Amino acid sequence: MRQAVNLSGQAKSLIALAEETLECYLSNEISFEKLHVKLTDKFKKIDEIYRMGINIGLSPYECKDISTKFQSLIAHAHNVYLPFSDIGKGFEKEQTVFNIKSQTKRYHEALAGFEYELKKIQ
Repeated sequence: MRQAVNLSGQAKSLIALAEETLECYLSNEISFEKLHVKLTDKFKKIDEIYRMGINIGLSPYECKDISTKFQSLIAHAHNVYLPFSDIGKGFEKEQTVFNIKSQTKRYHEALAGFEYELKKIQ
């Protein structure tokens, strides 16, 4: 479980960066190109976190709820950055903005569930 907590913390900081960068773009402080460059630079890190997260292994039955919440939050964190990977090369600006907004919302929902389940087992 320690590894999941560590990875969720790393993902949390990358989600915060995505949200801050999007806010700067939406308030016209930076261009879409700067947003794209800044977040593309972080895709490799979130992809690494995602791959480590999905390779943690199966949890005991008693921990299935927290395991499910962790897998969900790590997937949504990864999805935030998909427009900045090879998969997202064809995304339009509007699609990219929508993706960041919708996936960060889902990430926060999954994070709240993960933190709730974590408290139950501590």
